[in-house]
Amino acid sequence: MAGVLSIRIGEFEAAERYLTESRQLAIEDGRRPDLVNVLAFQAGLALHRGDIETARMSGEEALRLARQADDERLLIKPLNRLALVAVYDSDLERSRDLYRQAIGIAERHEAVWAALVQRANLAEIAIEMEDHGSARHALAGLFPIIAETGATPSIAVNAVSSTGILAVQLGEPAVGLRLLGAARAEMDRVRYHDLPLDVERYRRWIETATEQAAGEADAAWSQGLELSLDQALAEAQAFLAETPEAPREAAPTSTPIAELLTEPGAANPFLREGDFWSLGFAGRVVRLRDSKGLRDIARLLACPGRELAAVDLAASVQPGAGAAARGRAFAESGFGLEADAGPALDAQARRQYRERLEELEVELAGAAAANDPERAAQAHQERDLLLSELGAAVGLGGRQRASLDPAERARKAVTGRIREAIGHIEVVHSELGRHLRRSIRTGTFCVYDPPAPTV
Repeated sequence: MAGVLSIRIGEFEAAERYLTESRQLAIEDGRRPDLVNVLAFQAGLALHRGDIETARMSGEEALRLARQADDERLLIKPLNRLALVAVYDSDLERSRDLYRQAIGIAERHEAVWAALVQRANLAEIAIEMEDHGSARHALAGLFPIIAETGATPSIAVNAVSSTGILAVQLGEPAVGLRLLGAARAEMDRVRYHDLPLDVERYRRWIETATEQAAGEADAAWSQGLELSLDQALAEAQAFLAETPEAPREAAPTSTPIAELLTEPGAANPFLREGDFWSLGFAGRVVRLRDSKGLRDIARLLACPGRELAAVDLAASVQPGAGAAARGRAFAESGFGLEADAGPALDAQARRQYRERLEELEVELAGAAAANDPERAAQAHQERDLLLSELGAAVGLGGRQRASLDPAERARKAVTGRIREAIGHIEVVHSELGRHLRRSIRTGTFCVYDPPAPTV
């Protein structure tokens, strides 16, 4: 906890010392839950320092260890860290999917605080995706829980600042500046150091709001700085209550969505006929050559609103399949648990890395003796890079790590082929392509969830 508090106030060197000692103690004592938590905190420290690869490595190791434990709740922190890494990778869909997984676990175990943290982060992702309906819904649900639980300033500030950004997006820059100013004042008061990515996000939206508010900007910002946190929470909640929800997109009257997947001869088919598919929408039918992406889309259209696992789609596992059938499908597809992309580094490469690390230790000692900071800095930089790459390839205890786990490979494969298929559809039927791009969500779980209710 000394390490965590040091991160919060920006004392990163102290945080590194505390967390390194904690990790060593957890390893020596064989305390897996503690080790998972320490790794997750180390991932957080790396994110604060802008070291995304180290954050990814620590988060993945924490997730691997958590999956081996009996307590599902241990997955929450690693999922959170990897969701943040996904934001740095500009993969907002994956980040949203990981936060949803963490929320599901927290709610199953009635972990109110953990669920609150993940929902606050999920609201941020919805705002970045400019999904105003989801953002408004997520934020509106946060404030009563914050009031009931007495959430820490960091969560309360997160809710206020996110509502401020949403206000700017919805054309209320003066409201946005008041809330963002209040959030900034509270962060300064408690000496809270935010992630670099969030700092940049706040700066970007403050500049946008200032430009939009014009003559009102300075007064709105100053007023926000004078608000107490309780006043800011009340204003944010009032704004959400007074803002009408965006109208949902109407379904095309000529083409009920339920008719997309129909029988041969229907007006609006989505049917495979040999090597081609007939795709109908809005009174127009086109044909495309068969592809895995089209088969995935057909599976999703057949059960609107139902999430299907990417590993099932990748392996063509049918809904309701038994364990034996699933196992055979996974094995045949190459996405089974025993399948991986091979070791990230072979034995020779790992040996060469370690030999170079030994040389760098000598180099560092020589640089220190010669009082040569530039030479030491270069050696440190190369050593950190080698350690990062070696750590990504080797887990605790020296075990080789696969380049990519099956679930992640399935997610990337299915996401890529669905997006490619939609791109091909857009070329020949732009209206159907736009509808599918708006309505299909990909990730570890995929779903066809149109913005208008199905009929």
